[in-house]
Amino acid sequence: MDLCPPIWERQKGERSKAYYMFTLYRDLGPMRSIAKLHKTIINDSSNTITTRQLGEYSRKCEWIKRAAAYDDYLDEILRKENEESLKEMVKRHSEDSLKLQDTVKDILDDPEFGKLSPTQKAWALNTNIHSYVKIALLERLSRGETTDKTETNAHIKAEKIDVFDDIKELKETIKLSEKDENKL
Repeated sequence: MDLCPPIWERQKGERSKAYYMFTLYRDLGPMRSIAKLHKTIINDSSNTITTRQLGEYSRKCEWIKRAAAYDDYLDEILRKENEESLKEMVKRHSEDSLKLQDTVKDILDDPEFGKLSPTQKAWALNTNIHSYVKIALLERLSRGETTDKTETNAHIKAEKIDVFDDIKELKETIKLSEKDENKL
């Protein structure tokens, strides 16, 4: 157990007024200065302390060092909270994308799908393939993976998948006209 308090807390032998002035200085944030502290104190009270007196408190009580340590402490807390939030987000996106993939698969497996006209099937396939690919890409990205890997000369190269080109090829294969699409 550490018997000494962190340097941004009240130190042994530190007078109440000195600590109070330090907390005001500390809480001004990373852009703090003695001039800003003086302005704050003068505006908020009938205190007549001078900037020179504040400078002496700062020097004797190591305000700059203590405030920097406090900034580091807060930064560490925020960084840890952010890391946890990112982990939760990745997990949630992965789970959501799996659910969405199952939903699209259920639509494609539905017996009613077989009863659709060729134009309707093309539109449904177009829409569902686009959705499925985007959902799968979301899952890969949320798990920190690239969207596609191709081996070339003993190294791996990440490639971008253009879903719209795949859908365009599908439309051309089925020869779906814009006139037919508008009937849907």
